[in-house]
Amino acid sequence: MIKYDFALSSDNKSLINRPIEVFRILDSGMTLYGEDYKDTIERPTRDDVLASERLEQATLEILSKSDPEWYQQYNNMKKNPSIGILTQIVITSAMLEYFYYTDKSCSSKYQILKRMEEDVPSLPYLNLLKVQFTRDYTG
Repeated sequence: MIKYDFALSSDNKSLINRPIEVFRILDSGMTLYGEDYKDTIERPTRDDVLASERLEQATLEILSKSDPEWYQQYNNMKKNPSIGILTQIVITSAMLEYFYYTDKSCSSKYQILKRMEEDVPSLPYLNLLKVQFTRDYTG
């Protein structure tokens, strides 16, 4: 089980995405110093992912009070995201939805469309993901 027993603050907000980072480690197949540690890492559960989303919201509330200038810039970016940020939002949302629908992880932006087409082809907004990939990868 992933631990969340830390005080929320702007200094440790990066800890909140831990389930996503664990999925990346497990999905990547990478080794550290020649050792494969994947078998020793516990796979995040749905509860872990939901807890991280709740903590992210709580951290944003804290930051809205402790760093209002940063929070205003964050809100402005979300209201008018750049193409790069919009792409990241679409792909990250697809990865999250894929996990919720299938209980499988896919942290590869190059594989998520294929996996979703195979495992959840009737997902209503799959066309949005197809448009994104067509724009990004066909030139």
